[in-house]
Amino acid sequence: MSIVSNNYPTLPRMTLTETRTPPTEQGLSEKELAVFIAAILAGHCMAAEPAGSPVAAIARLLRPLIGFPGAPGDFVADGVARLAVEGLPERPAASQSSGFTSLAYVDNLNFRARYAIAAKRRLTAPVAAERGVPLGERLEAAMTREARHFESHQDAMKRRVASVKMVEAAVERWGSVLGWRLGHPSEPRRSHKYADGQNFDTRRGMPMSTCGLPGALSGCTCVAGAPFDNATMLS
Repeated sequence: MSIVSNNYPTLPRMTLTETRTPPTEQGLSEKELAVFIAAILAGHCMAAEPAGSPVAAIARLLRPLIGFPGAPGDFVADGVARLAVEGLPERPAASQSSGFTSLAYVDNLNFRARYAIAAKRRLTAPVAAERGVPLGERLEAAMTREARHFESHQDAMKRRVASVKMVEAAVERWGSVLGWRLGHPSEPRRSHKYADGQNFDTRRGMPMSTCGLPGALSGCTCVAGAPFDNATMLS
């Protein structure tokens, strides 16, 4: 998918059954880490232990980037890893794996991976800073605060999934090339106003210039519909 932020590389297009072993080097940047987390969520990477658990694989990648020794660092890494794998959208059926649904699924995994990176920062900062508070209380408070962020993330994920279904329904009716329609004239995002009246090819994923799925973002009322005659194609 091309709607992923330019700050993070997209997950390489591998088959959903391909597996690799993620690296353990401490030199991973956050950009690289996001790619590998998304790959683990897709089943492309397996942990060496225990039994290929995705939670273990993600925690193993996170641990070197968390600046606490021993149990506190393990707690944060494991907590973020468990959030990363919780409530993911369903993997598309094999019959859909080359179409728009598959591209959207990969993008949602990248979306979750970026959330995991942000969660790592949010959990690490207060645990490191609040030295006067007992460690157990710090960890519990940090996880309680993160639960609110995770709920917001899950709501955003649900909107994204609903948007994918809307695009799929439009594809069934009008074909792979659809038209982008601005839902409301007060839409504040310039990229969405720019996309209005142009066509896009769903076989290539969503165009980067729109910065999102139509209808996916909070307050976005854009829709995908019948293609426009002689319209410019979004890239």
